[in-house]
Amino acid sequence: MSAGTASAASYANLLVETWRTTSNSDNWIVCESNRDRNNAYLDHIYPRDTQEYYYCSPGAFINGVQAVNLWFRHRV
Repeated sequence: MSAGTASAASYANLLVETWRTTSNSDNWIVCESNRDRNNAYLDHIYPRDTQEYYYCSPGAFINGVQAVNLWFRHRV
């Protein structure tokens, strides 16, 4: 695929879920587990759009604990 082809498509980020437990590490662990499971599912779709994927990112701090967001980057 050429760079011109890749740049022609538009992508957006969709918030799938947020974890706000009382543990920073638990929030990351559960998000990364869900991310990996969802990305493994995408790997079975043909043809696979490698620009579509799930990822985790930091959320807001609430009472000193960081929420973690699971996002889906997808073609629009």
